[in-house]
Amino acid sequence: MSELNGMHCLITGGSGGIGQAIARTLASHGASITVHYNKNEETAKLVASEINQNGGQANIVSGDLSVAEAAKEVVEQAYATVGQLDILVNCAGMTKNKLVADLEENDWLQVMKANLGSVISCTQAASKYMLGGGAIINVSSIMSLGGWRGNVAYSMSKAAIDSFTRTAAIEYARFGLRINAVLPGFAETELISDLLKNDSASGIINQIPTRRPVPPEQIAELVAFIARPTNTELTGSMITIDGASAAALLLGHADSKKKHVR
Repeated sequence: MSELNGMHCLITGGSGGIGQAIARTLASHGASITVHYNKNEETAKLVASEINQNGGQANIVSGDLSVAEAAKEVVEQAYATVGQLDILVNCAGMTKNKLVADLEENDWLQVMKANLGSVISCTQAASKYMLGGGAIINVSSIMSLGGWRGNVAYSMSKAAIDSFTRTAAIEYARFGLRINAVLPGFAETELISDLLKNDSASGIINQIPTRRPVPPEQIAELVAFIARPTNTELTGSMITIDGASAAALLLGHADSKKKHVR
């Protein structure tokens, strides 16, 4: 019997590549799922439908999480679906790839609101339902540990998420609410598909010690492990899953002409 049976999970950004994998995986471990999306309703419906057809329970909810009130409404709707909320996976995010010299105020503000702001707002709204036991898992990135040319807004937003995770874990520990972050490396998702397809793709992959991008399914299994209620002392941790990329010296740059949202 799965340790997630009877638990309800909200996955923000559940229509994105990593979010989809997390939704399917946590459902396979027995959790009921609320799949959040912002713009990609069709994909969110497909993910929920697949889970339901495979004997699980899933529904969808929409909202722009960069707006605090909208984020809180998404959490409220997820809770109201089954009258409980045990796991929150903050996976929603976006990036705007620009050099520091070209970065306008609205560029980095938009990324910070979508990435960090959504984590803060959803955590605030969800935490009141998790006091006494629950898990919040923030999907960060190894970009929080270093720099990448043209990726300043994304990198600093993920570094801020790591700092928020540590502090929030300290504050909520006495209530039995565990808060951790997973830091994926280059994952096989649409968010970096353009980067991996361009001329430097082979160079990037060759710099990863394992010589391959991270499968989203492995990230999802890590999230499922962290969410287990038996892991009572696992909180305030930043856990990398990156093929040892963070331990290596990677060189390169993002495509500054692309904008990605999930």
